[in-house]
Amino acid sequence: MYERMEHLQESEDISLPTKAHLDCAHLELRARIHEVEGALSTFYFDDAHFSQEDMSPTVRGASDRFRKFLKQYYEKEYQSWPIKRGQPGVWLDRTIVNRLQQDFAALYEYIVDRNVIWNDDIDIGDRSKRYLLKSVTNRNFGLDAEDFRMLGVFQNLDCRLNTSDIPHPYPLLPLSIPAPAPSKKLTFRGKKPDKVRESCIAHAYAEASNAFQLSRNYAENDLAKAFIRFEEADQPSEVDPREARRERWIIVYCVMQTIAGISVDVPHLSFKGDVSYFLNARLAGLPPWSPTDKIFMDASCEQSHCWTTAEMWASNNYDSLSSLNRSNSDANTERLESRPLSPESQSSSLSFFDSGNPTPIGLLEAKGGL
Repeated sequence: MYERMEHLQESEDISLPTKAHLDCAHLELRARIHEVEGALSTFYFDDAHFSQEDMSPTVRGASDRFRKFLKQYYEKEYQSWPIKRGQPGVWLDRTIVNRLQQDFAALYEYIVDRNVIWNDDIDIGDRSKRYLLKSVTNRNFGLDAEDFRMLGVFQNLDCRLNTSDIPHPYPLLPLSIPAPAPSKKLTFRGKKPDKVRESCIAHAYAEASNAFQLSRNYAENDLAKAFIRFEEADQPSEVDPREARRERWIIVYCVMQTIAGISVDVPHLSFKGDVSYFLNARLAGLPPWSPTDKIFMDASCEQSHCWTTAEMWASNNYDSLSSLNRSNSDANTERLESRPLSPESQSSSLSFFDSGNPTPIGLLEAKGGL
C-alpha cells in the first residue's frame, strides 16, 4: 500500500521531513511483519525449541506434532503455507492475521486457566522474579519444574519482543497419566490399542478445558474443533496428556504474543473496514491530525485479545461477586423477617400492658421480670 501511495500525484505535496518519517515507519512495520512471518511459516519458535534440548523425545515429539498439525491445517485452508503470492514480498496481510487472531483466540479461550495470574506481590519490574504465579481460587496452587521451564520460555520471548506479559499465562492441565512401560510381548499385528487408556485421556482433556464457558463463536471455531480431535488422537497410548498439553500451550502462547505486534489497529480510526493492508504503523514524528485536539496513539499489544478478554473476565467476576453478595444479603434479611418467633421469644416480648390491664412494675419485679 505504501509503495502505491508514492506514485500518487498528491505525494508531491508531502514535505521532505514528513516523507522521511513515513519511510521510517514503513520500514519498521515491514520488519515487524517479516519477523512474524518467519515464526508463523512453520510455527517454530527458538525460545521454545531451545528449552526442549534436554527434554525427553516424547515431550519434543508432542511439540513437533502440534506444529505439524497447525501447518497442515492452514495448508488445507489456503492451499499452501506460507501462502504463495503472485509477487515477491510479504505473504501475511491484515485479513490473514485477523483470521489467525480469531483462531488462536479460540484455542486460548479453550485451554487457558482463567484463575491463574502473575503474582502482584512480586516487583513486575524485575522479570527474573516473575516466575511466581498465584491462583485466585486454589490456595494450594504450586508449580513444578516443567512449569518453571515453560515460564522461562515466556520470559525470554516477552523480553525479546519487548512486550508485556500475557495476564493469564497458565493453561488448564489434565491429570498426569504416564505412558505404560513398553511391553516385551509383541504380536505380528503390532501394538494393540489400549481403549481404556484412550478413553481416560480423552476425558482428561475434556475436563481440563473451558468448554462449558465458551461463547458460541469460540466453541464453533473450526481450528478449535480440529484441535480437540487432534488432542484425543495424538498418540494417547504413548504420551502423558499433561506433558503434551503443556507443550501445545507454549506454542499457543508464542503465537498469540507474536501476532499481537501486528494484529491491533491504531485506535480510534474512523474508517478501516476489511482492508487487507496493516493499520498499525508507528506514528512517532508525524504531524498531528486535524482537528488538533484528536491525538492518535500507537497500537499496543495490550489492546489485543489476551488483555481485553482478561479485563472482561475481571469485570464479570466483580459483577458476579457483587450480585452474589447482594443475593446473600437479601436472603439473610428475608430469613430474619420471615422466621417465626419461638415460644420463649413470644413470652419475652409481652408488653407491660396485657389486654388493656396494666401490670404494676412492683409485681414484675417480684416475679423477676425486671
